[in-house]
Amino acid sequence: MTMSTRLLMVAVAAIAMTASGQAYSQRRGEAMKVTAADEEKATVTPTDEGFVRGASGAYQMGSKLAMMAAVRATDNAIKRHGSELVRDFIDFGARLKPAASGEKGYQWSADPSPDDQKTLDALSRLSGHALDSSLKIQLVALFERLGAVFGAEFEKGRDPDLKPVAQWGVLWSKRRLADVKTLGDDPLRTRDPSGQAIRLDGKASASE
Repeated sequence: MTMSTRLLMVAVAAIAMTASGQAYSQRRGEAMKVTAADEEKATVTPTDEGFVRGASGAYQMGSKLAMMAAVRATDNAIKRHGSELVRDFIDFGARLKPAASGEKGYQWSADPSPDDQKTLDALSRLSGHALDSSLKIQLVALFERLGAVFGAEFEKGRDPDLKPVAQWGVLWSKRRLADVKTLGDDPLRTRDPSGQAIRLDGKASASE
């Protein structure tokens, strides 16, 4: 083997080693590269996750309560308020769903919670004044819960997409809670046909 041949072989080997090192560096860089999805997941906190679960669950419950009030209530004020809330919850969903979408891994509640569903089932068996009064009870409870959920996210959440939703929700839930509390003189009780005050669980309350 001539000297020139040996030099050529050494040069080829050196080029091959350099190319191999560059390929390894490129693969390693790609593996370590932080994607936009990774950055999104890194900003998610337990507060943000809890907000999406709680707010989406309340959205499912509130949508059904509002529809029930709009369709089945006998009190005109409750029926009218229910119609307004149907539109409100459509707006709420339109704000929350895009903010909670993407690759952040949020858990969206597609249905009311088991406890909320039991309440809806109980309401479905009522009618007339008993239903009207019970709807007021549940709407008050719902907006108190929503106020707490929105407030926690607004104060402690870190997701910049959720913050505006929480800020809007704090004001909205506070205003709607005040509205619901004015619907009737007895917002925390319902009555059976005999006039006795009862709870949704069927237990009698103190009669007046």
